[in-house]
Amino acid sequence: MTRDSVAIKPAATTLLLRDDNPFQVLMMRRNRKAVFAGDMWVFPGGRVEPSEQSDLASYQAFASPVGEPLSAFHLAAIRELFEEAGILLARQNKEKNLVKLTANPELLAVRESLHKGETDLLQILTKWRLTLANDWLHSMARWVTPPGALRRFDTRFFVGRLPVGQIPCQDNSELVEQAFFSPLEALDAHRKGEMRMMTPTLNMLATLACFESIEQLLEALAKTTDELRVRVDSTGQLLYPDDKGYETASTDTEFGWVRLRPRIRVHVSGGQPSSFIRN
Repeated sequence: MTRDSVAIKPAATTLLLRDDNPFQVLMMRRNRKAVFAGDMWVFPGGRVEPSEQSDLASYQAFASPVGEPLSAFHLAAIRELFEEAGILLARQNKEKNLVKLTANPELLAVRESLHKGETDLLQILTKWRLTLANDWLHSMARWVTPPGALRRFDTRFFVGRLPVGQIPCQDNSELVEQAFFSPLEALDAHRKGEMRMMTPTLNMLATLACFESIEQLLEALAKTTDELRVRVDSTGQLLYPDDKGYETASTDTEFGWVRLRPRIRVHVSGGQPSSFIRN
């Protein structure tokens, strides 16, 4: 199998936001030994499990009646967030607020069994009488790993708030470090070579940096369902519809569709510090 024929697997990731001034996003550093994105700073997430696709109908009974329709991508985002960061987007006894894991250590302890594959999300929901908080997640973008990579993913990017009564903690296996950053802080750290990131991550941070509050961001997402196709010019700069040179720019350097257009220009990183230019 050549690199250009690598199968593309579905995946999901979550930009977990914390209220502050300015608001912050949770980022985690991957183990340097990881085959994909080793030693890079990412948002918690991972691939969609086959059972999350085949058993989607069973999960519907635990889905929130409001918000985006439940999909296998939502399930993967919720499961990976719990596995990798110890954050569970679920409600107990149909309450309005999400579960407070700081007051429920037994439920938090289930995280390890889930990570080891000893249980699955459906069993956890059934045993603990939980309802999925898929309404907590808001679709923001879709990125597909371009040809040439050893592993390729079709990843949905969601955004959501940090639940009250939950404290993120990396799994110390796939993820070995974590921190909350303002979007501009993270972009600046990448520019200085202090944090390595992939192009989609940079684009998401550049988008977050356009907003003064989480409410403003969510309001903007609620007002649009348009998906803007990202292209790349000869200098490696990401372009959007109506940008000069967009029509003749490359469509196979980066595969991306975004719902919001950043005002900070991002260049294809290639794992190296990128340039950022404010419009």
